[in-house]
Amino acid sequence: IIQGNLTIDVIGRLHESMMQHLSGVNTTKIDLSGITRIDTAGLQFLISMKKYLINKGREIHLEKINSEVKRIINLYNIQFFEEAGDPNEL
Repeated sequence: IIQGNLTIDVIGRLHESMMQHLSGVNTTKIDLSGITRIDTAGLQFLISMKKYLINKGREIHLEKINSEVKRIINLYNIQFFEEAGDPNEL
């Protein structure tokens, strides 16, 4: 679960933490329901994390996408999230 802000000021720390947790894991589920604020850097982080895992042959499921995350996805008209078939995606 990602809690709180997913903004430029926390991405560096979150990236380090995620990389440690993803080592050796084949399937990753990330619960986005706890995000209270997301900016362009946060959206870029989600996209790059998803691309990274897909390129490594791993599965990633972004779950419980809340209205704040959907707002920024819609703002940028991002289609990338639809490709994985996650149950709560746009």
